[in-house]
Amino acid sequence: MNASFRDESDDFAELVEMYVAEMPARIAALSAAVASNDRDQVRRLLHQLVGSAGSYGFNSLSVEARKVEMALHAGVSLPEVSSGIRDLIELCERVQIA
Repeated sequence: MNASFRDESDDFAELVEMYVAEMPARIAALSAAVASNDRDQVRRLLHQLVGSAGSYGFNSLSVEARKVEMALHAGVSLPEVSSGIRDLIELCERVQIA
């Protein structure tokens, strides 16, 4: 039996719903890493967010996460990117299913 386009579309919609439901945990993990000044963990979480947000169609979120990730990769300190991280967290908080 072949899966129809509709079945695949429904499956993807369910995955997007799960991704959106998991966003508060992603925000909490990022906030905790920033609060503990764990630069490596912040970079890992940002890298994951870049890929996952793009994969699920949240392209603006992916782009903003990438900007902060690249700044950290270039040697910018956590305090120097704190406003970018706050903006990113606010964007994460607005993630929802259209």
